[in-house]
Amino acid sequence: MQKKKSSKELLRESAIELFSKYPVDRVSVNMICEYCGVSQRTFYNHFRDRNDLIAKVYTAILDEVELRNGESRTLHDYICALVQGICDNSDFYVNIVKYTGQNNFRLSIFQPLKDCICKLITTVFHDEITEELLVAIDIYLFGCIGYMEHNLLINNVIPASATIPAFEKLMPPSLVKYL
Repeated sequence: MQKKKSSKELLRESAIELFSKYPVDRVSVNMICEYCGVSQRTFYNHFRDRNDLIAKVYTAILDEVELRNGESRTLHDYICALVQGICDNSDFYVNIVKYTGQNNFRLSIFQPLKDCICKLITTVFHDEITEELLVAIDIYLFGCIGYMEHNLLINNVIPASATIPAFEKLMPPSLVKYL
């Protein structure tokens, strides 16, 4: 017997489907709700607005890594999950990357990724987050996000099998030990 999906899952899945077909500016909260048969009141019980829902799609991938791997997760786990998630839903991300308004791709994904990396370093590896480490994380994330963003904008989705090794090879030495 198949488990019934929660309204939050339905809204997230509907957003992925709709944003895969239409630009961000053409998809409203009402459209998302109608698509999955959920009321707007229910929508606002889970998300502040459409942009919050988009951001939650990104962070859901990160949350899944934590749930699946627990204390044995590594930076490699996050890189693999994110790159694979972007490749698997490339139509969604192509439309999201083209959106430059509030909570755009770069702004929405940067802080959650940084938070995950810092949490990984402190809780799994029990290392302190130094200023030098924060700079390395920032530079690395801006480079990776910029690379993905650029390729999505030109509809050039590079397979995860090529992207993951490149991201790991270009990682700053101070982060390599967390792979």
